Amino acid sequence: MAPQSPETIPLRDLFAILAEQLRLQALAGRGLEDRVGDVILDGAGGAERLRVSLQGLDHLVQVLSELAHFLDDLALETDGHQRLAVVGPARRLRLRKLAEALGARLSDPMQLPQRQEAGDVDLF
Repeated sequence: MAPQSPETIPLRDLFAILAEQLRLQALAGRGLEDRVGDVILDGAGGAERLRVSLQGLDHLVQVLSELAHFLDDLALETDGHQRLAVVGPARRLRLRKLAEALGARLSDPMQLPQRQEAGDVDLF
């Protein structure tokens, strides 16, 4: 077995770290969605809360952008011969377009998720 470089980690660990970071951002986004919805329902009295929520949204966008750049760089670091099975995990995604983009391009559309393509805004 070749010695492991201190600059490398197992692929499984990397994916777990990335998944956790994306989950944290999803939770942050869900919280922002709720706060902005509350401000909209409250009317003019929530300007400061809206400002704070928009700052949180800006941070969310920045983190997601940085994660995308990180994944781009990781792709460049691979040797091009490592392969992963992506169809199964992509089929389990709840957003159809995302599933298609990530590899679930199947000839049978019934095998793709039949869930929503975009988020809904629930204001009531």
